[in-house]
Amino acid sequence: MRLASKSAGVVASFTTRGLLTAVLGLALLVGCAPGTRIFMPTSDQVSLASHVYSSTMLAQREAFSERLLKRLESKFSRNEPLTIDILSISSGGQYGAFAVGLLQGWSQVQSHALRRPEFDVVTGVSTGALIAPFAFVGTDESICRIDQLYQQVTDDLVVLRDIFFFLPWRPSFFDNRKLAERIEREMTGEMVREIAAQHALGRILLVGATDLDLGRLRVWDLGHEAELAAAKNDRKRIHRALLASAAIPGAFPPVEIDHSLYADGACTQQAISGVDREQIVSVVRAFGEAHPNAPTPRVRIWVIVNGKLDPETSVTRAEWVAVSSRALYTVLSYGLRTTLREFQLGAEALTAGSRIPCEFHYVAVPADFEIPVNGSYKLFDPVLMGRLSELGQKMVADPSV
Repeated sequence: MRLASKSAGVVASFTTRGLLTAVLGLALLVGCAPGTRIFMPTSDQVSLASHVYSSTMLAQREAFSERLLKRLESKFSRNEPLTIDILSISSGGQYGAFAVGLLQGWSQVQSHALRRPEFDVVTGVSTGALIAPFAFVGTDESICRIDQLYQQVTDDLVVLRDIFFFLPWRPSFFDNRKLAERIEREMTGEMVREIAAQHALGRILLVGATDLDLGRLRVWDLGHEAELAAAKNDRKRIHRALLASAAIPGAFPPVEIDHSLYADGACTQQAISGVDREQIVSVVRAFGEAHPNAPTPRVRIWVIVNGKLDPETSVTRAEWVAVSSRALYTVLSYGLRTTLREFQLGAEALTAGSRIPCEFHYVAVPADFEIPVNGSYKLFDPVLMGRLSELGQKMVADPSV
């Protein structure tokens, strides 16, 4: 498996760029009419929500730091290696099959040094959010299950709303009911209880969605949500958070949660770490003060990029639709590249400035991987997804791939 130690150009891998271009065109030509929401906030209410968001994120940040410290304390008491392993699974639509195959192959590695670790923090955005809970549970069965799900996905999962799907006041091109049903079917009571049990051990599971009213990334603490869901025997919030993170703009309708409107997390950030450098420094410092004779914990950041490192080259026609499409594709590509660069710089700062050993690794679809050419546009191409899954497994088994 190729694991790079520094960032490079990353294609955003949205299989929806054709849809996004169409939506852009319709918006420019016709304009946007009001959509239907259960709750339509006023400007004052949105302003208040912005203040609540800030305080909520600060409280959440503090909670994550406490959980990491608890996790280190638990490892120290069991004489386990003092390592904080963070797994981030990026957006990428159907390219998520690559991450699924890689995780499945990683589970089968026999070498102790190369074996897939039990991640302390698992994060996901968009298609990565759908994978993250299974990676978080981390059993061979859960990894195998998500691989089977991606192999079973076809374009039957998404259907056009009706013949008037293209009208600008409609919520989306496609109906998301089948996707919602699939999420509900897989995020069972047993699965939620497993997530809650791992949450109780100090591990962290996060997924990102975009709050469209605030224009900010909302990070959902699914471990905490699973704890609440298990106690109430109500999993609706978890289902809706996952559905929101994967709500590709234009393709799927936005999801309303607690009076706010959410869409694909990749609109704001295509991969998240869940914790920042200052948090790690404070956690390691607190641990060191409590255990002055213990070795300094080390940090390992693992990012699975569901796409290629560089955008595909293309001859662009001098037409506004083609130019808009290519420009949007490039913007998305550089967004994830910037995120990887931030991960890298954070790791370097921890090692050099704070003297906390930190490794940064990412793996992506190789540039020479050939994408099957189809006669029609598909959100989910089973042939491509099968090949991506196989590729992920091979890259783990053979580092030269």
